[in-house]
Amino acid sequence: MSEDLLQRTRNLNEVLQASAGRTLGFAALSRVLAENLGCNTWILDNGGGILGYHWTGQPPCAVMRETLRQGSAIPASCATFCATVRKTRANLRQKRGKCVFDLPRSCLWDNILTTVVPIPGAGRRQGSLVLTRAAPGVSGADLVLAENAATMAGLEIVRRSMGDQREAEHRRIVLRAAVDALSPAEREAVRRLMPALAAGPTVVVTARAARRTGCTRSVLVNALHKLKSAGVIELKSHGMKGTYVRVVNGDIIERLAR
Repeated sequence: MSEDLLQRTRNLNEVLQASAGRTLGFAALSRVLAENLGCNTWILDNGGGILGYHWTGQPPCAVMRETLRQGSAIPASCATFCATVRKTRANLRQKRGKCVFDLPRSCLWDNILTTVVPIPGAGRRQGSLVLTRAAPGVSGADLVLAENAATMAGLEIVRRSMGDQREAEHRRIVLRAAVDALSPAEREAVRRLMPALAAGPTVVVTARAARRTGCTRSVLVNALHKLKSAGVIELKSHGMKGTYVRVVNGDIIERLAR
């Protein structure tokens, strides 16, 4: 058993080593775990969102295939149950005729066992690793591998979350600098134009827009180009038809309202 577990652990570590310096793919992690455990594997966030999955064969029913095709989340009732699991719960037996993911359909299978492993990270529960397969269930050695994989997944979830936070802070700093670079007249012109842009991308005829906002065309054009240089908006010339304007950083609307 020890040699077998060692080799399977090495297979799992290869995924981590291959991702050195890059994003750890949840799909790749799911695939390796599924292949080494003989289980259908799901990596979920705390809300039941599907981060990655792999099936050892074809999904067993049309309902499950549709769930996978949509690729969004498992049913809410199942997600709620998974989120309550604080310690690994192994080999939970399927209720006869009932879908293991609590979908509102009867199931042709009656021997499916489910294992839920909490995904830890940064001192918090980050999600769930869910394993399903027909009896017999997972062994102690399988659980060692599964919990190692859950730790790997947790580290990646935390890393991505920190990256998102850094990106959001960078966007706030750039936006603040871009707005501060506007003159009072430019800021007022953009503020008055924003309601038209808030509904979505639009083509703006700057001369007309300037008249509506009570400024000169040059003031409005300068303001738009400053915001474009900062990456706050996207501009594309449509010739005589006007200028395509799309808000990239939607926080500017709130910022200008202050």
